[in-house]
Amino acid sequence: MEQDIKIETLIVMSFAIFGVLALVAFAIPFEDTATKLFFIGVVAALTAINVFGLFMVWRSSPTIVDEVFLMTTNGLLIKHYTRRLRPIMISHGKNIIVAAIISTKKPERLRVQLKSATEDIESQFGERIGKWGGDKKELGDVDLLMKKFLSGKYRR
Repeated sequence: MEQDIKIETLIVMSFAIFGVLALVAFAIPFEDTATKLFFIGVVAALTAINVFGLFMVWRSSPTIVDEVFLMTTNGLLIKHYTRRLRPIMISHGKNIIVAAIISTKKPERLRVQLKSATEDIESQFGERIGKWGGDKKELGDVDLLMKKFLSGKYRR
């Protein structure tokens, strides 16, 4: 079950309602005590309802796994599982594997772009990636190539 209301929103609403309660109770002058108590009661009830809602959303928010990749220890993808039924496209070179989760009914154009991006990354960074020690600076401008592919307009 997906939650439409975020817990952060409920927390902000709780503080806002509590602030209104404080404002009503201490800052607004009322002519009689009964009117003041009525408004304090309304704000207190709204605060209680909001806190209850906060607790219910927090308690019922499950952890959802959207994507699972079963891979060998050297990074070879064996199987991909998804809750969202989006296909995954994979391209590989000598030293790299590029996997993309796509949302399209016509993957042919993206397949060509993915292959081109993979070949370009392999030619420019393949040797460094094959011997990569974990320092991102060694990869230079690989981000530029990946951002170009993500835009859907990868051209050589």
